[in-house]
Amino acid sequence: MRAITLARKSSNLQGEDTITAQSSKTREYCKNKGFSLEEADEHLLTESSTKGNRDKFNDIISEIKRSKEKIIFVVETIDRLQRSFKETIELDGIRKEGKLELHFLRENLIINEYSNSADLLRWDMGVMFARSYVLQLSDNVKRSIKQRFNEGRILNKAPIGYKNVTDEKTSKKSVIIDEERAAIIKHVFEDYATGNYSLAEIEKKYKDMLKGTEEGKPIRRNYFHTILQNPFYAGLQIYKHPAGKVELKEHIYPPLISLELFKQCQYVMKKINSCHDTPIKYQSKPFAFRGLIKCACCGATMSVDIKKGKYYYIFCNNAKKGKCDNKEYVKQEIVLEQMSDILKEIEINDTVFEEVRKFLENRRNQNIKDRNAEVHKLRRDFNKKQLEIDNLMASLTEAQSKNSMLAVNAIIDSVEKKQKEKEELNYKLQNCNENDDKINLSIATVFKLAKDAHQLFGISNCEQKRQILNFVCSNFNMKEKHIDFIYKKPFDMIKKGQIDGVYSETRIRT
Repeated sequence: MRAITLARKSSNLQGEDTITAQSSKTREYCKNKGFSLEEADEHLLTESSTKGNRDKFNDIISEIKRSKEKIIFVVETIDRLQRSFKETIELDGIRKEGKLELHFLRENLIINEYSNSADLLRWDMGVMFARSYVLQLSDNVKRSIKQRFNEGRILNKAPIGYKNVTDEKTSKKSVIIDEERAAIIKHVFEDYATGNYSLAEIEKKYKDMLKGTEEGKPIRRNYFHTILQNPFYAGLQIYKHPAGKVELKEHIYPPLISLELFKQCQYVMKKINSCHDTPIKYQSKPFAFRGLIKCACCGATMSVDIKKGKYYYIFCNNAKKGKCDNKEYVKQEIVLEQMSDILKEIEINDTVFEEVRKFLENRRNQNIKDRNAEVHKLRRDFNKKQLEIDNLMASLTEAQSKNSMLAVNAIIDSVEKKQKEKEELNYKLQNCNENDDKINLSIATVFKLAKDAHQLFGISNCEQKRQILNFVCSNFNMKEKHIDFIYKKPFDMIKKGQIDGVYSETRIRT
């Protein structure tokens, strides 16, 4: 009887030993069974079972369909043949026609047109567990990507202007600046930020200086658009959550440009796009309160104007149009002084800060001890659950051999329940006490800022001033020369002298 064999690995990242071992077992099996196996009937595939169309696998199925005689299809284990049920439909159809007999060596399972319900159920169970492995692997990959993002490490290939490198001694991968291209990328951002260049003009100026791929192909206009929108150059990295939420966070690699320059380019791009790619003249205005203050009279966002190239004034644009009575032009220095006083009012002294710091440090040490004990318990329970599943699978094989469908169904239900319990334990293991670290971090950040905010505000640039103010306060309104605002929690409590209340809350959570 004619046989064909399948040995598969998912990608070239797996060694050749993977396929060699499978092929050796299937070839020996065919020899012992007396099956006719030609060299052309040994299929050695490098193909994912979950991605793409599985072209090579589909070629084998077509070959089986064309055959005029019954084919013995030998595979080491079910997950080498399939990791989802979509292949089952087609394979099962050929099986029912009497043209296919599946032999799974590891499972000691033969499936043909005469197979009973127990054997077919074992096949389905094997596919289910193979699919479960893929899903868990996917979860682990997502968790790994999120972990890399939280640690500030790069998620994908480094953008042009950087290089991916691997340490020869430690084999650790990292990212460094490509000095030659980095200088050109900086000029791209600086030129575009002036508002005097369209993307077409940027392409014309820099396309011969940059090579977008290893093959040396020049970068096209859409690539420049991608570069100018990539916050990685400004020290930030994008993470897209599975649910669709987008998160930005600082990465650990040196930025090529400032965040202020990057935001300037986004502003220019928005203006240019609204004008159908027509260049605009735009003068950069490093104003700390742009878009931050509302007019107390009409609710419009206050505008900024520059006199003599260096004097900044805040005003309501509606007043110029006769739509608002708030006609006062206020010097930026007056607003800066008021903002500085706002931050001064939430200062805490060194004694209180040191007490909080020591408390958080002690709490962190205790959390580490508690976490280690919890991790040990979870790992013990996880291993115990896996042992229970292994024992149930052994019982399943015995029940199937006795054709006891009642026992088979009961065992399958138990296995599914144990699998869910194991996944829950694994999730808890991955996220053990994560929330405590977040609480400690947020409390420490609040008190650190309350201690140093006034001093930091005085030495910060415009963008940093905006970040400090946005973190501490909200609802800025101006009428004439006076700023009204609201302290965000817990800074409102610190302002009222309720520091002990904030500190006591941290104790209660312990």
